[in-house]
Amino acid sequence: KENHVTKILQQLKDKGYTRPKQIKIIEAYLYLGILIQKQTNERPQIHELLQTSQCSRKTQNI
Repeated sequence: KENHVTKILQQLKDKGYTRPKQIKIIEAYLYLGILIQKQTNERPQIHELLQTSQCSRKTQNI
């Protein structure tokens, strides 16, 4: 699962100036939300990966 999360986080680093990139970013957020909901036992690890790649302000509600 860690590999999936790192791939998603790489997609989220893209700025998304074009519509296809914006769609991929939205899909990445959707898949990340599904992954967090289904993998309750791995939630702290996912949260830690998110905090290292994003800022803590963006991840405090997870």
